[in-house]
Amino acid sequence: MTKGVTGLLLCLLALFVALGDVDNLLGSSLSIGPTHILAALFVLSHLLLNIKDVSCFFSVDAYLLLLLVIVLAVAQAGYGSTTYSMPMINYKLVVCSVFFLVLAQHFNTYPDHVSRVLSVFMFGCVVLGLAALFVPGVGETYKGQFIIIGENPNSTSSRMAVAFVIALSYLLHNPEGRKEKYIACVSLIVLMVIIVKSGSRGSLLAVLLSSVLLALLAPLRRRYKVILLLAMLLGMMVLAQKLLSLDGIAERWGSALQGDTAGRGRIWASAFDIFMDNPWIGVGEAGYFTEIYSKEYRFIDAHNLFVYVAVCGGMVGISILFIFLMRLFYKSYKALRIGAALPLVLLFNMLFIAAKTGGVLTYLLLWFIFAVVSVGQVKLADNAVYNKGGYRVGG
Repeated sequence: MTKGVTGLLLCLLALFVALGDVDNLLGSSLSIGPTHILAALFVLSHLLLNIKDVSCFFSVDAYLLLLLVIVLAVAQAGYGSTTYSMPMINYKLVVCSVFFLVLAQHFNTYPDHVSRVLSVFMFGCVVLGLAALFVPGVGETYKGQFIIIGENPNSTSSRMAVAFVIALSYLLHNPEGRKEKYIACVSLIVLMVIIVKSGSRGSLLAVLLSSVLLALLAPLRRRYKVILLLAMLLGMMVLAQKLLSLDGIAERWGSALQGDTAGRGRIWASAFDIFMDNPWIGVGEAGYFTEIYSKEYRFIDAHNLFVYVAVCGGMVGISILFIFLMRLFYKSYKALRIGAALPLVLLFNMLFIAAKTGGVLTYLLLWFIFAVVSVGQVKLADNAVYNKGGYRVGG
């Protein structure tokens, strides 16, 4: 019963995470949407059904995340009065941390849920993409970017990029399952169309680099890998050439080739100046927005996870974040050694996206992927479950 209830909630949660800003589609303006409610229900159900096992809150990851929250709070307190109203404790970060810890524990208890949940997430992204392309009113092009149900196209493309990596993994790393390969091929086309039409240069670059990495790690002979890489490159060039001629998207990509970063370069330069004035403990999150307003005359996120944490938490905060991420890299490396390349590529893909996205510190998808990566004994591509020694269990 425990496995069934939490598994169902997780699949529903993965679906709504894939759909994104579904409140716009439902015509609602609630600050708490279905995704938040499902995440809360999952956490509560897992804790209630496993009330005797709260070890996830006493793990190294838990202590690191708690330290990060404390450092950000202390930095904000040390900065003093601010013109930006924000609680001293980032409660959203606390909630995301709890979600990550509980989800990681669940995946470690039921590792077969990982592949199922990722498949549902990919399915949701593909359905959203098809709806945007063929259902009137769902998707529209505005200023060279394809907007789906009124959501920020960068957020949409980030999820599509993650789904693309999952689909490509099923195609390249699944030795069996011909039906799954056909589904993956169709999914890849739909997802690539949405990513390119969104105009998100960072998501497209993340997809291209992740695709190369997956191809290099695929269980194929060297000459087949070379052929595969060339075929992938040719296919992406042809697809991009056709799509870039539509709806003014070519102009946006042309500006990218000339070095345009949509204003991020200037923001990063201002953030670096703030960091240099407070290098050790930082200025806190409210302090960051106060300082950036004095330089940019607007409250705007750093649009880079690492820059944001460095400015808000100083060397102490960014060091804690790097230790946490290194632990995830180590777990993904252990998974790679038993033939599971997807965790490593997903982590690379997500961090690449995090390096160009605003508000990503409390982005639910980020912590969702972190929880998947933390499960180092699962071979995701063919639904095979392995123990820590690398031996297949069941299936």
